Amino acid sequence: MNIQLVSTLLQRLDGRPEAIEVQEPFASGPEHCILLFDRSASMSADDYPPSRLQAAFDAGLEFVKVKLAANLPDLISIVMFENEADLICKDLPPDEAIKALNYLKSEDEIGGGTDINSGLLEAEAQLNGGPAGYRKRILLLTDGHGGDFIRTGQRLRGAGVCIDIIGIAGEPQHVAETDLKKVASVVNGVSRYRFIKNRAELLQHFKTIANDLQQVK
Repeated sequence: MNIQLVSTLLQRLDGRPEAIEVQEPFASGPEHCILLFDRSASMSADDYPPSRLQAAFDAGLEFVKVKLAANLPDLISIVMFENEADLICKDLPPDEAIKALNYLKSEDEIGGGTDINSGLLEAEAQLNGGPAGYRKRILLLTDGHGGDFIRTGQRLRGAGVCIDIIGIAGEPQHVAETDLKKVASVVNGVSRYRFIKNRAELLQHFKTIANDLQQVK
């Protein structure tokens, strides 16, 4: 990882007031969003070509491009996890988040186990230190099991965070579906958990959900 680039990306928005809490269903407004990506060893599999992790970055790009086109003052942070979580960049506007995701695509940092809870805890820390007046959201993508994350996820939901979860793997049973469904938000009676079985569907799903909550009152 280019340390100088990451340092530049992280030098923003310190000392701002805590984000407001909202409840399901979610009001319209700018979004403080955490892209939370699994980078454990299994994310190198090529069933979502060229790899699961590269497909995750491309899906993130689809999401952020829609955000950019919406011309709202959204903020994007990127957190990656395996055995532990790593804050990659913090509170970027969509145009800078696109640059960060494109940079990550050129890196080859992958390996380790899967601790979903470590990722959720880091996402929680970033949202708690975020700006006031923003709807809070986490997009979690994982291909496995690991970490005792149900309590953390439910605490986030109770604080008004919308949690979208995407499982990718060979089969749904290869991810922690039962527990992930307990953590994913439910909006207008519809779970925000999806298992997605191919790259094309993954990219379209991220594009579709980028601004869908704007219509939820």
